[in-house]
Amino acid sequence: MAYIYLEHLPGCPAICDDESDEVLYDYQECTCHKEITGKMNKENTLKLLKAFPHLYSGYTLSPRENLMCFGFECGDGWFDLIWRLSERLESLGVVALQVKEKFGTLRFYADGGEEAFTLIGEAEEESNRTCELCGQAGQLYCRSFWLKTLCTRCAKENGYEICVREETIY
Repeated sequence: MAYIYLEHLPGCPAICDDESDEVLYDYQECTCHKEITGKMNKENTLKLLKAFPHLYSGYTLSPRENLMCFGFECGDGWFDLIWRLSERLESLGVVALQVKEKFGTLRFYADGGEEAFTLIGEAEEESNRTCELCGQAGQLYCRSFWLKTLCTRCAKENGYEICVREETIY
């Protein structure tokens, strides 16, 4: 499993050198310096965390409080989709609890009202037509019992085949 080490984040209580953004004491004392698992790359993860601090404020919490501590558990192909959703949810004061891929589509769990749930549902539906790896138009593919929404090229490169089942799988 890959781990990503993140740089210092705004709002962290650690004493840092403003010039280099380098923590001046043991990073393990700092709540924002931690390893995260997930498939989204470090650059995209940092962009989302910094641009939407309220929405992803749970990132610094323990897994008992918020599962965002595991990062964005989906591919970079959904970055733009998640960005657009994040812009809308941040303005509603929503807090994300977990963002991941499940059964080949985006799952975005959050505390929010009806408007937030509608926006999340639309984004989850769009992920069903967007390649999780590259962001191009995609469809549901399978490999053994694993489902992914992929474009033709990414499916071929990763050994996935078109799912033969027509009915909803999830």
